[in-house]
Amino acid sequence: YGTCGLFSYRIGERRFLVSFYVYSNNRNEFAIGFIPAGTTLDDQLYKGMRFADWAEKTDRRKVNCQAPILEGTVEFGSYRARASMKSAKKAFLTILISNAHQ
Repeated sequence: YGTCGLFSYRIGERRFLVSFYVYSNNRNEFAIGFIPAGTTLDDQLYKGMRFADWAEKTDRRKVNCQAPILEGTVEFGSYRARASMKSAKKAFLTILISNAHQ
């Protein structure tokens, strides 16, 4: 048991997306990605962040991170997002979004 969620930020024509799962046994995981700004935030997207393979999709990118390696980087277009999470009951997720071409 634990806590899970999905949130996003609009950045230009893209939406930066974060899904997270914080378990009581410290086996945390998260996913970060970029999707088109008009994409609906729904249960299908939430499940897709965790389970779907987006490798063949041209309009979105993501990376999934699970304990013990809770660090990931995803690039899409001119954006780069890096994230890391502590593996503990009180998890802290740190995110840095920057220009991928600098």
